[in-house]
Amino acid sequence: MTIKEIMYFDRPDKKNADELVKFAVKRMDEMGIKNVVVAWSSGYTVRKFLETIGPDRKDLNIVAGTNPSPHSISRGRQLIIIRPNDSPEAKKWKEEMLAKGITEISDTISDEVKAELESKGVKVSYLNDDLYLGEPLALGKEQDSRRARLAPFGLASWIRPLDIHAGGDLSIFTTISQGFRVCVGCTVVAVKNGFIPEGMMVLALAGRCTAIIVRAGSKPKTTIIKEILGFERGSSHFERDPEHPDGN
Repeated sequence: MTIKEIMYFDRPDKKNADELVKFAVKRMDEMGIKNVVVAWSSGYTVRKFLETIGPDRKDLNIVAGTNPSPHSISRGRQLIIIRPNDSPEAKKWKEEMLAKGITEISDTISDEVKAELESKGVKVSYLNDDLYLGEPLALGKEQDSRRARLAPFGLASWIRPLDIHAGGDLSIFTTISQGFRVCVGCTVVAVKNGFIPEGMMVLALAGRCTAIIVRAGSKPKTTIIKEILGFERGSSHFERDPEHPDGN
C-alpha cells in the first residue's frame, strides 16, 4: 500500500497552476517521467511549467495540446457568450469585450507562438474540429445548425471536438474536474498525432488546474490513470451549467 498527497483547489483559477506545477514537476522527477502533455488555452500553465523546469531540461518530451489550428475551419476561436452561471469576474470581462465589439477570442496557438515554443523544444499538438461543431457552452449559429442536422444520426448535445478526436466519450471525467477530461483527451490526441509513443508514462496538466500521471494510449480506454496529483473543484460541465442537456 502507498499513501500519497493530492492537492485540492476550492475553485477554478489559473493561479492554481503556480502551486500545482511545482508539485507535479517534483513528482515527475521522482518517477523518472520524461513525457509531458500540457493543455494550452491562454498558455498560462505551459509557460508556468517551462518556467518551473528551467531552460536546461533537454531530457523532456513536452507537448502543448491546444485547440484547432488557426488555419483550420474553426480557426481555434471561441465565441464570447455570457452565461447565467458565469462568475462576476467572467461576466464583467465578457461585457467589456462585447462592448468593444469583440465577439470571439483566439483559444489556440498562433504561428508565432508555435515557432517560439518549438524553439524551446516544445511540440504543438492541435485538436481537430473539421466538422466545425464547436464547444457546447459557446455555440455560434453555424455550429448550432450543424449539430441540429447531425442529431438524428446520434450526435449527442454534449459531444465536444475533443471526444471526437480522442475517439471516445470523455464526459464522465468531468465528475472529477474539467481539467481531468482535458488531461486524458489531450494525451490521447498527442499519441494520435505521433508526439508520444503509446505505453509511455506521461505527466498531464490541464484545466485550472488538474495534474495526473497516465499510461499513454491511442484511445481513452487504453489511457490508464496511474496517479491523481491534484485538481480543481467546481469546474465540471454540470456545475458550470446545470440546465445543459444531460447535465454534461
